[in-house]
Amino acid sequence: NPLPRNKTLRPTQRRRTHPAQKLEPLRRKPLRLPASRNDAKTDGRIFFVMPWKGFSLIGTTDSDYNGDLNNVLAEPEEIRYLVEETNRYLPEFQLKRKNIHSVFAGLRPLVPSQASVNSASREEQIIFSLKNMITITGGKYTTYLPVAQKVATMAYRFLGVNPPRQDIKKSSLHTFIPNPWLKNNKLDPSAVQFSIEHEMVTTLIDLMRRRSTLFLEPGNGMPYLDVIAALLEKSKGISAEEISRQKENYTQRVTA
Repeated sequence: NPLPRNKTLRPTQRRRTHPAQKLEPLRRKPLRLPASRNDAKTDGRIFFVMPWKGFSLIGTTDSDYNGDLNNVLAEPEEIRYLVEETNRYLPEFQLKRKNIHSVFAGLRPLVPSQASVNSASREEQIIFSLKNMITITGGKYTTYLPVAQKVATMAYRFLGVNPPRQDIKKSSLHTFIPNPWLKNNKLDPSAVQFSIEHEMVTTLIDLMRRRSTLFLEPGNGMPYLDVIAALLEKSKGISAEEISRQKENYTQRVTA
């Protein structure tokens, strides 16, 4: 019996926005904001400031989203909200929009409820339907390994196979690699090729933004864009015209 997986994205998902900000004082030496967990005075929501590679990640916001699932961007109002709330807690830095180095946003599915965006549960729900389909909704990055283990166990039992015993804390997937594509600050084409072939890459933006941290680093990966695009073009059989369009699309995202 087949065991299909349902990974459909639905318009009722919430949006998370994570502006990453770089401060440049008079001497133009990058500063990092001190790490903190804060309650926004505007609406009481929690947001974080986390030092990261000489920068500071500030976020997140949560809001309903009914737009294009393939074109999720941080709204100006969300950026303004985080800048203002950060300045309330850290007024000595006087953060401004021009200090922001890059911004990224994404979607996460939440279990449908009548609760507000702020109070809606982030817990996952795993549904095994009568048509032998496993559907996952809800959850978050910090729980993806336990959720995956639950789903795999359900699949094994459905197929009449005893699931192997594995400690997810010792899994290689649990080890964070800051940027596996770079070795000694040089691009490793074989690592990029591995991502293309084994990580279900669909587009250049998908590859650059979700398979490495190049998008968030100085230069936003632009120095490597031509080489990476050429690897993707050859591996996926993408036309020269299409890969050129995708490169232009990525460049526009970086400079937006």
